[in-house]
Amino acid sequence: MKKRLRFLTACLLISSLFSMSSCYFDFRQTAEKPTEKQTEAPTEPITEAPKITKIDMPSQAKTEITLKLEEVYESYFIVEGDFDYTVDDFALVASNKSIAYVGIERVSVTNQNNTYIYYKIKAIEPGYITLYLQTKEGTVKSQELSVILNDPQYEFEEQFLLKAGEIGDYGRWITYNKGTKFEEKLIGYYIPAGTYLFYNPGSSRAQVNVFTDETHLNSNGMEEPIDAFSILVGVGETKLFTIGKGYHIELTEPTCVFMSKMKE
Repeated sequence: MKKRLRFLTACLLISSLFSMSSCYFDFRQTAEKPTEKQTEAPTEPITEAPKITKIDMPSQAKTEITLKLEEVYESYFIVEGDFDYTVDDFALVASNKSIAYVGIERVSVTNQNNTYIYYKIKAIEPGYITLYLQTKEGTVKSQELSVILNDPQYEFEEQFLLKAGEIGDYGRWITYNKGTKFEEKLIGYYIPAGTYLFYNPGSSRAQVNVFTDETHLNSNGMEEPIDAFSILVGVGETKLFTIGKGYHIELTEPTCVFMSKMKE
């Protein structure tokens, strides 16, 4: 009897152990793992670019000025828009900064949504430049200002710019070999006879072709001027030449030349 009781007790103990192992719960496997906290990158404050709507010259300002060497010219551009501006918002663009100092001096803000951009030009060498004010990215520009830089040792009767393809004050159309299959139409510049300083303000060598107004037929039956010669003027270079009576000038693009007629 005692042996049977010990046997049953042992069986109950083994059964109890199996029961406990089947109910065992491992909380370490089911617990949620801690998640890393997501941090957003700091955002930089958005700064709106100045809204510039117009850049203009003062109403009384000239679009062409003449300076003698070492002479200084100061003026301003008027900027319209909705924000205040600094010097860094603008660029003063000059065609040639080697013969003149050109720079923005200061910015003055008014209470009428207008800003005055003051600038200065100082003549260093004889020549001709153009300049304008624009926004830094170049979307808004002013009109161009032409600046003539003269050596005080010379006196001139008149000064003007000739640009290939543009009529200007002295240009008119010429037709060679009219009515033939070799007909050619181009612009001739009939400037007053005299001695000139030729200055090249462009970015490439200028070729100034000088022809007689009178023409004749060559051995091939083609119409051409009786006499002709060419003047080559390097970038930023000045040359002295005389244009006689009965001669005119022809230019090939992109040539432009600034002419200063010496006072007789």
